[in-house]
Amino acid sequence: MRYVKHHTTIPVPTVYLFEVNHDNPVRMQYMVMERMPGFPLYKIWNKLPTFPHW
Repeated sequence: MRYVKHHTTIPVPTVYLFEVNHDNPVRMQYMVMERMPGFPLYKIWNKLPTFPHW
């Protein structure tokens, strides 16, 4: 994510916390990141073309 953020113009959310240890209160890995503007992918997934039409 850091590479993409610094070498492209693709918007990348800021990661505030990344927990890889399973010995935490939720007992799994998790990431807390900045909310980005736009639509959740699950809302538009079925409207996307199967193959790119370039």
